[in-house]
Amino acid sequence: MPDRVTALARLAAEEAIDQAGWSESTCSDRATALIVATSKGPIDAWLNESSDRLTTLIQRSDNPAGGRRCGDDSFGLASVASQIARDLHIIGPSLTISAACASGLIAIIRAIMMLREGIARQVLVVASESSLHPLFISSFQRLGVLARSGDPIRPFDQNRSGFHISEAAAAICLEHRASRSGDICIERFALAGDAHHLTAGDPNGRILQRCLATAIGDEPVDLFHAHGTVTRLNDPIELAAIDQAL
Repeated sequence: MPDRVTALARLAAEEAIDQAGWSESTCSDRATALIVATSKGPIDAWLNESSDRLTTLIQRSDNPAGGRRCGDDSFGLASVASQIARDLHIIGPSLTISAACASGLIAIIRAIMMLREGIARQVLVVASESSLHPLFISSFQRLGVLARSGDPIRPFDQNRSGFHISEAAAAICLEHRASRSGDICIERFALAGDAHHLTAGDPNGRILQRCLATAIGDEPVDLFHAHGTVTRLNDPIELAAIDQAL
């Protein structure tokens, strides 16, 4: 049985491929790439692995010439992408993105870059996460970012107390071609990191403001899909950046 994160990722990937109308030959085309975004990977599988299996995997990674073949089980964050690629017969470029809450968005941006650079003609982007484990619950509690028990999530509300941990998966098929009626086109993007703090952003929100200005330009804005972490540290910074962008 696949681990929880991989199972969720595959379901989302299959649904996206079906809705996009991709055929089996499209998936197996060497010009079709796969990007998987996951912040923590299949943690449940890691914790349940036997010590013998972990030892074997570590020995394989330490000795690349020791007979490891393409298609053998991989270990680590990349194992999700490896399994999805095998299940869907994707043999093109494969990449794993792990950047906390921004993993999915960065994966989409990386896919756009691959399309524009001619590395791929089609990219399947999959994001999957399942953090329902005491290890992560305790870690977020120590950071002070989880909502109090019984409290609803209230982004940008004065009475907010934090977020709740859940699980989800999503996938999107991107193609580099002339747009057709009904297509959703990605025209601009911005990517940056302020390196201000290990777990906190720049209190002045300068990098966020710069990214918004780059992505928006002079175009009218119909919708802001805010991050809204429901934390007292992030929400005021984000609101100020959005206000500045407008």
